Amino acid sequence: MKILISILYIAIILYMVGCIGLFFLQRKFIYYPTPTVNNPNFEHFMLNNKTNSENIQLKIWKISPKNMEHRNTPALLYFGGNSESVEHNLASFQQQFPNRTIYFMNYRGFGGSQGSPNEAGIYSDALALFDKAHEQHQQIDVIGRSLGSGVASYLAIKRSVNKLILITAYDSIEAIASRKFVFFPVRFILKDRYRSLLRAPKLIMPTLLVTAENDKMIPREHTDNLWNALPKESGEQVILAGTNHNNIFSHPDFYSSINNFLTDDK
Repeated sequence: MKILISILYIAIILYMVGCIGLFFLQRKFIYYPTPTVNNPNFEHFMLNNKTNSENIQLKIWKISPKNMEHRNTPALLYFGGNSESVEHNLASFQQQFPNRTIYFMNYRGFGGSQGSPNEAGIYSDALALFDKAHEQHQQIDVIGRSLGSGVASYLAIKRSVNKLILITAYDSIEAIASRKFVFFPVRFILKDRYRSLLRAPKLIMPTLLVTAENDKMIPREHTDNLWNALPKESGEQVILAGTNHNNIFSHPDFYSSINNFLTDDK
């Protein structure tokens, strides 16, 4: 009996240590900051997001249409995944969306931006980028991929977004984390929840979900939950056959589905 009690005590202590470790290390499981990248072929600028508590400099990549006055063009904001170097999309987006001014955000702590990533801070940065772009562009469309889909959905209920594209989207980071760490009280521990599901009914602008058929990182259940909560009069979904979370960009219909959605006047 004493041995069983000792084993129980040890198990409880180990469990508590696991909970404490998960609490303090949780953002390392959500955010995977990317290194600074310099690309002389593309323009970038530093966006100053000054709030009451901090002053953060964010590195923003910008693509302007060739031979066009970019102030008169529609803008496209892109928010990437949790380990995505957004610089990798510069050339392909320039080719696929030639008549738009495109802004790529490096989240705080990513790719030359200052600070440490957290949900509230990244939301604040997204609003700052939108407001900066809105000084020159009347029409602003937004793309969010993976982690960035939560950022984009937040932005879309706070600002006048024209059209919204969510790639490999989820209902909430909270739900995904609870699924992966099933033996831990994730709902009480988690700081950054990205609850897109709660915002979904308010996404009344035209919204496109681009979904990978075989996504293992964000299981389809979590994307389906979001899809079912979207207003059906404004929502569309494209499921790209044979794709997973990481290779969805390579599907031959990936860019065409987004372009068709953006250019559709309905």
